[in-house]
Amino acid sequence: MGFAKGQSAVSLIGAGGPQNLFTYGCQNGEEILDTFVGALCGLGHNNILFPSGPMLVISPEHAHTLARDGFSKRAVKQYLFDKSRIPLARFAAGSQRGIRERRARWFDPTHIGIADHADDIVIVVAGGAGIHSQFLPTAFSKKLVTVPIEFKI
Repeated sequence: MGFAKGQSAVSLIGAGGPQNLFTYGCQNGEEILDTFVGALCGLGHNNILFPSGPMLVISPEHAHTLARDGFSKRAVKQYLFDKSRIPLARFAAGSQRGIRERRARWFDPTHIGIADHADDIVIVVAGGAGIHSQFLPTAFSKKLVTVPIEFKI
């Protein structure tokens, strides 16, 4: 985020309730990411209609496996952006009309993505031990806002 190591900061983003991403049986980074893609391609979350990318809180264990298998944060974002495409035919006719009206410039005629650009996907590594990460659909806030915390004594 451009802050010095050791400098404190706080980040805010408008997000909905988290969805657990449990990767039982996944042996490598690609399998973990494919599980994430499955959750991101569910119908009805905010990132389908609003021009903001989803937020993923990736557990340290998942982050370790992804790094071990050669996935940088940038590569994770690009993988999720490229693979998380939802066929418009999966949506009800009214939803398809709404998607075309709200997000027409962000999809091809047959599929909608979950973000406008790979960099719109927010990745945070946090949490404890285990193979659980979180997907938080975002809305109304195009970008994560991060500001330094100034301590006054």
